[in-house]
Amino acid sequence: MNGTYDFLLRIAIKDMEEYNRVLMVKLSKLKNVRTMHTFFVMSELKYETAYEL
Repeated sequence: MNGTYDFLLRIAIKDMEEYNRVLMVKLSKLKNVRTMHTFFVMSELKYETAYEL
């Protein structure tokens, strides 16, 4: 990863209430977190976690 973002956190949540809790109660309270950007996946074209080396 390079560019604007320092970390990529990929999470799966059950609903928007859980999403709000994770962001506002957990992540935003961390000492060194200044900003957060969120991207939502609306659908998947391909699901694969492995790749050849």
